[in-house]
Amino acid sequence: MMKIHKIPNQIIKGRLTPLIPSKVIGLALHHMATNADIKTIERGHINQGWSAIGYNFWIAFDGTIYEGRGFNQGAGVDKQNSTVISIGFQGDYHNKPVSMPDEQFNAGIDIISYVKSKLPYIRKIG
Repeated sequence: MMKIHKIPNQIIKGRLTPLIPSKVIGLALHHMATNADIKTIERGHINQGWSAIGYNFWIAFDGTIYEGRGFNQGAGVDKQNSTVISIGFQGDYHNKPVSMPDEQFNAGIDIISYVKSKLPYIRKIG
């Protein structure tokens, strides 16, 4: 059974904006281009002046799913954050011949299915 974890000592500065479910039409899948952990990514986003980690959900190598902004507006896709849920994956999968760990891949499938069950207007995953 999938479990979504809170980020330990999560930093949220100010108030997050709830998403309007009927307007969320896409999922944006991101990799970090680094092996940094959730707290390092969170600090990096806060240091950029964001109110919280930019991702709605984030998945570690071991398959742990963290709730970032959850079903609030994220900061992962410029000018589309009110219509997209962003899911971050630990690791750099862009230009390297490396495979995503099975635990992380399977957790990605689980969180995508979960989000789509909550937001039925999603029609694009990219």
